[in-house]
Amino acid sequence: MTQRLALHLNRTRILSLLAAACAALAAPAALAQTPNATDTPLTLNYTVPPRANFTRASFRFWTPLYDRPIRGIIVIVPGLNRNGLSKLNDPSWQDLARKYRLALVSCFFEGDNYANAADGSGGALREALADFARNASHPEVSTAPLLLYGESAGGQFNYDFAIWKPERLMAFIVNKGGLYNPESPNPEAYSVPGLFFLGMSRPRSLPRIWPSGKN
Repeated sequence: MTQRLALHLNRTRILSLLAAACAALAAPAALAQTPNATDTPLTLNYTVPPRANFTRASFRFWTPLYDRPIRGIIVIVPGLNRNGLSKLNDPSWQDLARKYRLALVSCFFEGDNYANAADGSGGALREALADFARNASHPEVSTAPLLLYGESAGGQFNYDFAIWKPERLMAFIVNKGGLYNPESPNPEAYSVPGLFFLGMSRPRSLPRIWPSGKN
């Protein structure tokens, strides 16, 4: 029961942070829903050939049929070498996307070092977004702000992406142990809202490299 309650609270906090970040994008009047409830959402797939730090990078895109620009993209990155492509089928993610006129992207990375976003895997995500922008007839998708959610290695990918390209992020969530790369982040990264879930019994380096972090 305790574990289930903790999972529920984590899920509530995750969705609350993402919702707060989404709401900051525009005034409430701009959030009017435009997709028709009877329309079938658009789903696209894209795979990037292997590169230096991954052997597989596959992505799935989901969006309702909006008649206005997509305002941002929630990117879901699972744990080490896990196939997360089906995670965007979760009604909670889809409801949040519809509420704030967002799209969803789920990921499937394989390899030993793909968590280092700057070494190739981050570029693969950006390449996939450019392809989705073309095929969805929503050019704004290639440059829309990203909301990253990741678990374990996926959380490390999100953290590294925030350090690498903070200007692309609206917010990020990390759900993993507390060990992180020892170098200081790009100063711009400090302005990106982030939520860190850290195991209480695990070593933690976050407060040392992220001075505003709280134990």
